Amino acid sequence: MSENNINNLLPALIDKSDKAYVAVDELGRVLKGTLGRDSDEVSTGRRIKNVAITGPYGSGKSSIIQTLEHDFPQFKYLNISLATLRADSHLNDAKESEEVSNNFDNDNNRANEDETLDALNRRIEYSILQQIIYKEKSSKVPNSRLRRIRHFSNAELTQYGIGIIVFLLCFFIVFEPSWLRVDTFYEHFNFGTGNFWIDLACSIIMLVEIFLLIQRMVQAYSNSKLNKLNLKDGEIELQEASIFNKHLDEILYFFQVTKYNVVVIEDVDRFGTSEIFLKLRELNQLINESNVIDRPVVFMYAVKDDIFIDEDRVKFFDYIVTVVPTINPSNSKDKLKELLEQKGYSDFDDDDLSEIGFFIQDMRLLINIVNEYDQYHQRLIKENANLDNTKLLGMIAYKNFFPRDFAKLHRREGLVFEFLELKSKFIEFAQSDVVRREKELDDLIDSSKRDTHLKVNELRGLFINHLCNHLQGDIIRTIEVNNHSYAPTVISEKEELFNSIIKQKSIRYQYSYSYGSTSNRTESIDVQNFYGSTGFERRIKALELYQDQAKYDEIKRNLLSEKLNISSMRIKDLFDKYDVSVIPEYNNIKLPALIEIFLRRGYIDEDYYDYISYFYEGMISHSDRAVLVDIKRQRSGEYTKHIDHIENFTRELKPWNFTSDAILYVELLDYLVEPTPGATHKYLPLFYKRINRKPAPLKFLATYYAKGHHSKEVFTQFIASNPQSTWQQTLKHSDETERETLLCSWLRFVEYPVNGDVLKWINSNFNFISKFQEELTNDIIIKICEYAQFEQIGINSHNLIGIVVESNAYTITAHNISVVITYLDNNEQNGDNITLTKIWATNHDGFRNYIQSNFKNVFPLFSKSEKSETVEALTYIINHSELEEIEIGDYISGQTNLIPSLKDINQDRWYLALQKHVVKPNWITLQDYYNYVGKFDDALFEYIDKFANELSGLPFGSNGNAEGIFFREIFLNRAISLETIKVLTPIFEGYSFNGDEELVNLDTERLEWFLSHDMILFEEGNSAVIKNTTIFAQYLIRYKDEFIETISEEFLNNPSTVMTLLDSDKFNTDERTIIINNIPESLAFNNSSISNRIISHISTLGKLDNSPSYYISLINIASSNIRAIELGIRLISDMDNDVSVCNNVLVALGEKYSELLDMNRNPKFEDTETHRKLFDSLINRGILSSYSPCKDNQIRTYHKKIK
Repeated sequence: MSENNINNLLPALIDKSDKAYVAVDELGRVLKGTLGRDSDEVSTGRRIKNVAITGPYGSGKSSIIQTLEHDFPQFKYLNISLATLRADSHLNDAKESEEVSNNFDNDNNRANEDETLDALNRRIEYSILQQIIYKEKSSKVPNSRLRRIRHFSNAELTQYGIGIIVFLLCFFIVFEPSWLRVDTFYEHFNFGTGNFWIDLACSIIMLVEIFLLIQRMVQAYSNSKLNKLNLKDGEIELQEASIFNKHLDEILYFFQVTKYNVVVIEDVDRFGTSEIFLKLRELNQLINESNVIDRPVVFMYAVKDDIFIDEDRVKFFDYIVTVVPTINPSNSKDKLKELLEQKGYSDFDDDDLSEIGFFIQDMRLLINIVNEYDQYHQRLIKENANLDNTKLLGMIAYKNFFPRDFAKLHRREGLVFEFLELKSKFIEFAQSDVVRREKELDDLIDSSKRDTHLKVNELRGLFINHLCNHLQGDIIRTIEVNNHSYAPTVISEKEELFNSIIKQKSIRYQYSYSYGSTSNRTESIDVQNFYGSTGFERRIKALELYQDQAKYDEIKRNLLSEKLNISSMRIKDLFDKYDVSVIPEYNNIKLPALIEIFLRRGYIDEDYYDYISYFYEGMISHSDRAVLVDIKRQRSGEYTKHIDHIENFTRELKPWNFTSDAILYVELLDYLVEPTPGATHKYLPLFYKRINRKPAPLKFLATYYAKGHHSKEVFTQFIASNPQSTWQQTLKHSDETERETLLCSWLRFVEYPVNGDVLKWINSNFNFISKFQEELTNDIIIKICEYAQFEQIGINSHNLIGIVVESNAYTITAHNISVVITYLDNNEQNGDNITLTKIWATNHDGFRNYIQSNFKNVFPLFSKSEKSETVEALTYIINHSELEEIEIGDYISGQTNLIPSLKDINQDRWYLALQKHVVKPNWITLQDYYNYVGKFDDALFEYIDKFANELSGLPFGSNGNAEGIFFREIFLNRAISLETIKVLTPIFEGYSFNGDEELVNLDTERLEWFLSHDMILFEEGNSAVIKNTTIFAQYLIRYKDEFIETISEEFLNNPSTVMTLLDSDKFNTDERTIIINNIPESLAFNNSSISNRIISHISTLGKLDNSPSYYISLINIASSNIRAIELGIRLISDMDNDVSVCNNVLVALGEKYSELLDMNRNPKFEDTETHRKLFDSLINRGILSSYSPCKDNQIRTYHKKIK
C-alpha cells in the first residue's frame, strides 16, 4: 500500500496556504533575525536565543517544527526529543514518598521530594546529552571523552591491515634485521644504487605512519580527566550533581566541531518540572557566550502553555510562538468524519461522531483511531456483517484512551467490565421503578373516588374558582387566554383553553367589586405550580383516568409489557429510560467521563466481546457459557436472557439438561420451535415436556407469550395437552398481570367450543375480552361470541361491541341494552333511560328482533322516567299480549307522544290507554269509548279533565243527544275541575240545568260559573234546588225582576240570603222595600244584622207605614245605636203616638236610656248631635225639663221638679 493511502502518525508538513503556516513563517523570521546574514548587526545581548513554541497537547507543534526545517534548510537543526524517556518510576517514588510522609516531619518530606526531582532532572539531562553526543559519528567528534563502541568496516580493516604490513615491510627494508635476513631475497631485490631511493621512500612512509599514530594517541589521551584517586587505604570519587555541569566541555566541544545552530527540544514539558528549563537556558547562555563557538545557537522548545505558572514563561523565553490547535471538541467530529470517509466509511450518524469526537483533541490520536478502526473493520466486520460500525468505532476510541482497561476487558476485568456486571442491579432497579409506577397508578385511581360524582369539566371549574379566589377582586369577570378574554366558566368547559391557562406564568384578568367598579389587572403567578400545589392536577388526572377505562387498561398493559421487556433491555436503554445512575454500586466505580458516556450511549455494551476478538465456528461467548453453566447446575436465570450464539449454544446441551426449569429460556425455545425443513429439532419434545407438566411453569409461559416469536405453536400444544387442567392452573395463577397474559394466550389458541366452566368465566369477564381484544384478534372474538352471553358488556371498543351486537352475545340487562343503543346510535345512554323508541331508532334489524323476541324480559328494564316513546312504540307496547296491564300502565303513564285514535288499540286496552292518557284528545274518541263502555267512568272523567284545553278547540261532532249527555255528565261531576268546566263551557253553549239535584253537591265557585254563563235559569225547579245552595241570593239577584214578581217569604227565610239581598246594590228603594216587607218577622226581630239593615233602609224613607210596635221591636234587636236612636226620635216626635210609645222606645234603646224615665236620676250622656236631638224631643214631650253640658264632653239631663 502506498504512503498516500496510509494515515501515518508522523508530523505532517503544513501547506503554505494553511492558517497554521503563520507560526512557521514567524519562526523562520525569528531565526533569520538571529542566525541570518543580517544577524551580525544585532548585538549579542539583543539576539533571540530561547524560543518557545507553545500549544496544547496534539496542537501540531511537531508539524510546525518539521515544516520549519523543511522550508528553512539554511539552518542546521539539532533535534532532541524526550518522548521515549520514562519518568514513571521516579513519579511513583514521589507518590510513595507522599504516602510515607505521614510518618515523618515536613523537612524529611521536602528532602525526599527534592531528591526524587533531582533524580528526574538528571535523567532528563542525561537523555539530552546522549542525543547531542550520539547525534554525530565518533569520527566527527574524535576528542569526545564519551567512548562508544567503534565499528570498523571491511574497508577500514583492510586499510589498517595494509598500513601495518607496509610499515613492517618498510622497517625490514630500511633496517634489514639480521634475524630476518634471507640471502635469496637480498640477491634478487638488490638494485644497487636504487636501494637508496627505496630506503628513503620506506623511511618516509614509516615517518608518515608514525606521525598519524602519534596524532591519534594525543587525541586519545588529551581528553582524559581525573575522576578517581586511588590511595593506599581507599579511594576518593569526584562527581558533580548536574550532568550538564559534568559534561559541559563535551557539549561545548560538540558545538565547536559541528555546525548546528538551532537546537529543537520536544516533549520536555511532559515531566511537569520547570527546573530543567533553567538548566537548558543556562546551557544556551554558556554556548552562546563561549568564544570557542563562533556562532549563535538558538534553543527552540516545543512545550504546553501551562508548563509555567503566571509570568514565569515570559521571563524564561526570549520569544514565544503560540500554536492554535488544528483539532478541538468543536471540529473533531468533522475531522473524524473526513478521515473515515477517506477510508471509505461514511455510514455514521453525525450525532454519534460528535459524541465520540468530543474527547479527541490530538490529531495523531484521531488518526490512530481511524487507522485502528480500519484494521478492526477489515478483520471483524467483514467476517461478521451483523456488527455495528458505531460500536466498533467507540470501542477503538476507548482502546486508544484507556489501553490498559481495554487489555483488562479481554480478561473480564477493569472498569468497563465492572460496569457491565452491574446490569442485574440496573434491571432490578428498573423493575422496582415499574412496580412503583403501578402502585402510583392504583393509588391515583383510588384517590379519584372522592370525585366520581363530578365531571372533569366540573372539577376544572372548581380549580378555576380556586384560582379566581386567589386573585384580587370580589368577582373575576374575564381571564385572558391566548390574547382573548373568556369568562372563567368558559375556560373550565373548554379543555384547550384550560390547558393553555395552565402554562401561563402570569394572568391578565378583569375584575369588579360588589359596589360595581370594574378594573383590569395583571398578576404574576405560575399557574402550573399553583395547579400542582393545590392538588387539582392530581385530582383531575385521576378523574380523567377513572372515567377512561380504556386508557387505564392501556397504561396497565404498557407497564406490564415494560416490566417484561426490562430484563432484555440493553444497558443503554436502561440508562435512557430509568435513573439507574443513583445505584450506589454504579457510583462506586467512578468511571471516567469517556467510558461513562460511551456506555450510556451504547457505544460499548454487552456485546463488547464481538468487537475485541474473532468469532470462530462453534464458539460461544462468555455470557453464553455462564448460562450453560447455570443450566448444568440447575440454577434458573432470567427467562429473557440473551444468548449470543444460539446455534453453538444448543450444540452444547444434553438431554438431561431438560429435566429442570433452568432450561427455560425464551430465545432457546424460539430456536427449537423455529421451522426446520423436513424435521423437528430433537430437543423440542423435551422442552415441551418440561412446560406441559403439572404444575406448569406459568411465569415462563407468560414471559414467552410477551417476548417469544412462536406463541401459537407453543401455546397450542400446551393447551391441547390438557385443556381443563391448563385452564384451571392459569385461572389460579397468583400473579394478576401474568394471569391475564396467560388467560389471553389460552383464549387465543384453544380449540372452540370451550367447556362450560370456561364459557361461564367468559360470560362474566367481558372487560377482559375488551382489554385484550387486539391480541385476541377479530377471528377469535367472533368464535367466542358464537357461544358467549356476556353478563355486562361495555363500549370501550367499537370493534368488539360490534361483534357482540351482531352475534347477540349478551344477556338481557338494562346496562347491556343501554350499551348497545349507545354503540348503534353513537349517543351516551345509561341503564335508566332505555325505551323501545331508542331501540327501534338504531335501525338495526338484528338488535330489534333480539329485543322483540325477548320483549317480556326486556320491558321491565325500560325507563320509567323517559316519556318520549313514539306512537308506534306505544301502540306496540299497549297491544303486547304478554305484558300485564299494571306494568304497561306504569310505563306508558306520562308519555309525551299520543296515539291518534283508540281504533289503533285493542279494545280490551281502551280503558288502560284512556286512563294513562296516551290517546290523542278527540270528542269522537271519547264518544267511541262511551259507546263501548256505556257509561262515564273514572278513566273518561280523568281524561277529559287532563285534556280539557285540547278538547276545547275541537268540535263535539256528534249526532243525537250525546252532547247533552256529555254536558250533564261533565258539568255535574265534581271530579272534573272548575278549570276544565271553564275551558269546556264554550263547547256546550246553550245547554242549561233544570232542577238537577246534583247541583246541590257542587261547590259555590262552580255554581257561580254556571249561573254567570246562563246554565242555571230562573225556573221553579232550579229555584227549589238552588235555594239549598250558597248561590241562592246571587240567583235571585241575577233574576231580580222574576224574583220581585214572584217574591214570597219562602225566598227570604235564610238570613244570609236576606242579608245579601239587602246589601246588594242591584235593587232600588222600592224593590228593597218590597223585600223588607216580605221578610218574615221571626227573622227580622231575631237577627240584629237584618234589623240594622231594615232600620237603615227605613231611615231613608219619608214616612213610617208600620205600627210603632213593629219599629220598637226593630230598635230592640238592632245593634246599630245611632240609626236606632234616630228611628226612636222619629217615633217620639210623632205626636200621634202617646207617651207610652215614648217610654217603650227609651226602654228598647237600652238600659242607659231607660234611666231617663227615672225622675230621681240625672244621667249623663256623650255630647253628640244625635243625643241633643233625642233630648230635645223628650223635652217637647215633657219627659225631660232640660240638659246642660258638663265636663269631659258630656251632657247631663234634668227632669221637671215635682212640687
